[in-house]
Amino acid sequence: MLNRRSFIARMSASWVLSARRGLTQALSRSPNLVPRQGQGAPSYWCTWSLQNYVFYRKAPSFSGVGFLNGDANREVEAQLTESHVFGPDGWAKTILPRVRNDLYFLFDEGWERGGYASFELDQQKFPGFTGSSTDQLKRMNDDIRKLGWRGAAVWCRGPKGGENDVQAIASLQAAGIEYCKIDQGDNKHHLERVRNDRKAKLLFEHVAIEGPVNGDWEHDGRFKLDKFYPTYPVTSDQPADTYPRTAILHGADVYRTYDVTSYLSLPTTLDRVGQVLFYAQGRTDTQAIINVEDEVYVAAALGCTMGIMRHPYAEVRADGVPDWAFAGPRQIKRRMDEVVRALRWQRIAAPFPSNLGKMRLSEETLTDAWQFGPHETWFDRIAGKLVKQGAPAIMARDIDLPVVSAAGEKPFVIASRFPSGAVAVAVHERTTPGKAWYMPPASVRLSLAGARGPIGIFGQMDELRLVADTDLTGARFLAQDLAGDAAVDVTRRIRLTGTREVVIPGSLIREIGLGAATPGDLSSPGLVLDIRPRVR
Repeated sequence: MLNRRSFIARMSASWVLSARRGLTQALSRSPNLVPRQGQGAPSYWCTWSLQNYVFYRKAPSFSGVGFLNGDANREVEAQLTESHVFGPDGWAKTILPRVRNDLYFLFDEGWERGGYASFELDQQKFPGFTGSSTDQLKRMNDDIRKLGWRGAAVWCRGPKGGENDVQAIASLQAAGIEYCKIDQGDNKHHLERVRNDRKAKLLFEHVAIEGPVNGDWEHDGRFKLDKFYPTYPVTSDQPADTYPRTAILHGADVYRTYDVTSYLSLPTTLDRVGQVLFYAQGRTDTQAIINVEDEVYVAAALGCTMGIMRHPYAEVRADGVPDWAFAGPRQIKRRMDEVVRALRWQRIAAPFPSNLGKMRLSEETLTDAWQFGPHETWFDRIAGKLVKQGAPAIMARDIDLPVVSAAGEKPFVIASRFPSGAVAVAVHERTTPGKAWYMPPASVRLSLAGARGPIGIFGQMDELRLVADTDLTGARFLAQDLAGDAAVDVTRRIRLTGTREVVIPGSLIREIGLGAATPGDLSSPGLVLDIRPRVR
């Protein structure tokens, strides 16, 4: 019998094996180090932020505070229409054309009729999809696939249980839908049990309700796994303990780290994913893949999936207010190449279950902070306040903690060794009051500990030192922008210190890691390095 545990284990094993096979084929055919096809990791691009942008761009006025009222939310839901998705300049036709085959196109809140867990398409908003409820979903899914996406994925909230869930799974299965995002989570996991009984190819993503900032944000802003951080008002029929985080995590196929603010997204997400992975390591009852939403280089370097929210539409509103969901000098909507690089890295190194590998968190922590202005957050509790968010300075998954050297303040640094033998390391920018999204100069030293690579390198650093456990004398080094299609021999541009340590200068990381950059794109570097030892 196919239960949840064997289902997710089988899926995870297939991602690892297919990624390894794809990389081997790529290396044998050409100097392109990136396989041409995605390997099945369940990441997606989500419509929700673009729905908000389309509505609030035409709204007469909006401060960013208090947007979570019912009337405004209904207006945002109303933007999810057939014309917006499939029209001549529709979202499914314009977003991320190079990596659509790596992504599901996720229809977020607003696609359903008759409630948030009916699993029936709203035909008034999607009039071109006719027939039975299942026929409508299948035709929508088919049209999404024709545009190059892996398929359609759907959002729901509050599954009803009982026969409704049985009918829902049957309809999704018949329509070929493979992914469902369950907002606010479900610790009963009835949909998964029905899925297993029917042997449906369908993954469920869960969350526990979180506020967009962690912990005591006036002091250290640290995340605690056993504490509830409510964003939305908790009513009498929806008490906080209805959604215990660990119970949701134990039964999930995918667990999402949930809502964040634009300015402090990185430390908030890092602390959440670090604590969840630390808790899950080695547990037989917790095999979920972790989804870190739009922090794509975190996903790439820690073996997580992505729920991508960013989009390239950048016009300001009529009253001059920018898109509050992506406010700040990070200018994330001008960083679409980062998505491409992160997803193409995952063709090489697939995300893996949260219980695999030892999770290491440094005792040293870093704290970012920001004073939120009126157009910089939708969360009214922090508008006008100085908010602090802390996280471990260094995190490493199934590999030793990197050593970070800096004359002054340090960046966040994360690394992983993947089941396939690949290794990734990423450095991340900081945010302090009056100075958002800057990279402190630093050098990083990482022990490969027997991993054979290849190595994914993300972000800008002064230099990266890689320490192997084999003699690198006479080795050949190939490097490639993960957004590009051709590797470069960089053997003469790096240096060996001794026989086992290679030093990669930051100037080379930037040159290669941005070698295929889209003009005007502001993304940080992202490259793959392949070390080919001398044949003796």
